[in-house]
Amino acid sequence: MVLQDWIIANKAEEMGLMVSMVGEVENLKIEKNIELSKYFIEKIPNFQKDYEDNMYEFAIGGIEAYLEEINADIQSIEYPVTGREVHLIPIGENIKLKVYIEDEEYGENRIEINSFMINHNTTKEDVDVLIEFIKEYLPF
Repeated sequence: MVLQDWIIANKAEEMGLMVSMVGEVENLKIEKNIELSKYFIEKIPNFQKDYEDNMYEFAIGGIEAYLEEINADIQSIEYPVTGREVHLIPIGENIKLKVYIEDEEYGENRIEINSFMINHNTTKEDVDVLIEFIKEYLPF
């Protein structure tokens, strides 16, 4: 599942369907991508994209609690990870949060959350659901 998520995330980036949460420029952007990125940054202008050390486990614990709560049928995030992993976490029907994890082998235990995957039906209301997820489940 993790390798599959990596492939899907890369394909979404190529298609302009990966939206930045921190104003970083993706290779390709479609109009909806730009609109939703601006909307997210307007709502959470100082979003913390990196979680390290003790915040690392807290962030993973929050994501795992969410996945359990929604009875998600996806592979859980086990930590510590070995190497690097990408997980796409379903947030509502039209967004998947991209969670990039690396272990101490690459410097330190770290999670980076700086983008989300959209589809052609994603709206600002879907981004509001993502924002509620962040406020409830991630160190904020």
